[in-house]
Parts: sequence; C-alpha cells; structure tokens
Amino acid sequence: MDFPVKEYTDSVKRYDGRIKLLDQTLYDLCRGHPNHSNPAEVHAKLWIIARTLASGLEKKVHKTAEKKQGGGLRSVEDALLKSRPKMDEIFGTLRTIAEPSSENLATIVRMHGELSRILTCATGGRSARSFVSKYMHFHNPVVPIYDSLAVKGIKAIKIPSPSKGASRAVVGVSGDEKYAQFVLRFYQLYEAAKRLLPSSDEGLTKRLDYFLIHKAEGRASKRKRTR
Repeated sequence: MDFPVKEYTDSVKRYDGRIKLLDQTLYDLCRGHPNHSNPAEVHAKLWIIARTLASGLEKKVHKTAEKKQGGGLRSVEDALLKSRPKMDEIFGTLRTIAEPSSENLATIVRMHGELSRILTCATGGRSARSFVSKYMHFHNPVVPIYDSLAVKGIKAIKIPSPSKGASRAVVGVSGDEKYAQFVLRFYQLYEAAKRLLPSSDEGLTKRLDYFLIHKAEGRASKRKRTR
C-alpha cells in the first residue's frame, strides 16, 4: 500500500498541538496505577477513559442500571472488581508486549476477548468492543483503538481486508472477529508507516489512530462540501 505521508504529517501537527497532552495524561494514569486490586484506581481509570473517549459504554449496560446516575459505569466497575485476579493476569500479559508481531497481535486480540467477556454481565451480552480497546490501549499504547471513526479511516485509505485464514489465526478460540480484522488491517498501515517514517517517531500506534480519525473526518467534510 502507498502510505500517505503528507496527510499523516498534517494530522501529527494537529495531534501534537491539541490532543497529545490529553492522551499523555491518560497514559500516566494507567502507568501509575496498572493493576485492578484497588477500587479507587479502577474507578478513576474506568470513569475517565470511558467518558473522555466517548466509548459509548454506558449505552451497553442493563436498563435497570441506567436508571441511577452513573449506574451504568458502576455496574461495569463491579464486574471489573469481581474479576481482579483475571484482570491482573490480562494486564500483566499485556505489559509484556513491546512491538507488533503475528504472535503479539494474537495475544492482543485474545486479551481483548477475555476482557470483553468479563464485561458481559454488565452489558447483557452486548459488545463493548470499542471501550475495551481504548481501556487496553492506555495501559499499553501498542494496542490499536477500535471505533467507528477508525474503521471509516481504514476504509478511506483502502487497506485490504485480511484473508479468512489470517483472521482465524488471530482470533483463535476467544477473540472478537471484527476486532481481529481491524487489528490486521491497522498493522498493515503500521508496517507501511514504519518503513517510511523516522525511527524516532514515538507513539506511532496512537498517532496512526489519530490519523485515521483525521482521515475519516476529512472524508465526511468533503462529502458535505460536494452536496
């Protein structure tokens, strides 16, 4: 694929000027409080990430929880705290991943699937795909963020879908198919960027995430102008 260097560079300027400090604050929060045994730490991470990044998590919870102010997130918080040993196992594994590889991608998708299942008691079985990816990302910036804008951005760049065999290999027995397909497409973009960008370009996964948002929003603006 042809990596759009100029568009990426433009998006990085905007990211560094407006968004980076917010993201760094979330990284620092999760880096300073990486585990899930302290209720206050879980509360802070959950509420700040879920609401700052407009994850839509509260729309996924049971209707009975929604009737109380903050009830949706409280039910999710309870689910996380009830699964403390598993949560620390998931995020302990996640901390071992430093660079993308086929093995690491499969681990990310597996951890995403396991965390998603922990939340099913709060969401009534509805997918919390986007929130889970965002929560994981701020604990380890290598994890790609999945949401509607990122998907639109991937499509706008015309990154080809992975083969069924590649997707199945990453999904394994516990992963999420849609997230696995997105991760594989994202890392095609990641690898193309690494070949062309300076090796000192830190935080590449998050910069590419913002680039996808930039691409999706630009495409939407262009459609409005042509109507």
